[in-house]
Amino acid sequence: MMNEQEAEEMIKTLLKRVNEKDQMISDLQAENVRLAKECSRMGGMYCNSLGVGDGTGQLFVHGDYESIKACQAIILERDRLKQLNLMTDEQVVMDLKVEIERLKMRLGEARVEFICFKQLITELAKWADENTPPELLQRAREATR
Repeated sequence: MMNEQEAEEMIKTLLKRVNEKDQMISDLQAENVRLAKECSRMGGMYCNSLGVGDGTGQLFVHGDYESIKACQAIILERDRLKQLNLMTDEQVVMDLKVEIERLKMRLGEARVEFICFKQLITELAKWADENTPPELLQRAREATR
């Protein structure tokens, strides 16, 4: 059990620690403000203007290296997408014809598969008729009426 004097000492110690932590927080906040100002001051020193795009000299970006790289990547992607959209009508029609032919072939294959399946079912039904006892066939016919 703790006596009154020990409790007071413990409270003083804890208050001292709290004050020290408060001071550390204040110091860190002040350092954060100082560093933010320094970054802002130096940011302008490391920015530059650079041409981006297809090299025609029509587009310049001002900023730091990472910003310019990101802008260049966006512009290159845009240019690539523009090229994809330049397909002529003839190319589109040709691609559609190729796709139609592919689908026709697949439809023909599906028809052949269906015919084979139909023949298999017919042969299975015939085999079942020939190999099923007549009384069982009679009961099955009556049940389906």
